[in-house]
Amino acid sequence: MGKDADLQSIAQTLLLIESRLEDIISILKLSKQAQIDSVKQRFLASQVRAGAYKLCDGTHSVTDIAEALEKKTPNVSRALSELEAAGLIRQARQGKKICYVQVF
Repeated sequence: MGKDADLQSIAQTLLLIESRLEDIISILKLSKQAQIDSVKQRFLASQVRAGAYKLCDGTHSVTDIAEALEKKTPNVSRALSELEAAGLIRQARQGKKICYVQVF
């Protein structure tokens, strides 16, 4: 039973490390504040991306965001992909559910 608890603890630690590394990678993608502001301004000019970005609080999946914005899931998925590629958000797993979190 002790080994199972140790393995579970190690697994949780690794997940935390992975999450932090993803944050660091996102920060490195947009290392300068002026670049961050420019990217945010450009990407949040779209109503879909801006609405999706506001809902990236770590509790909403693509389906949740699509429903809240009353938009089609593929359109929201594309907007989230663009925001993620820009380094403004990242994915965060909540059990089996993939949610989105603002990085900047």
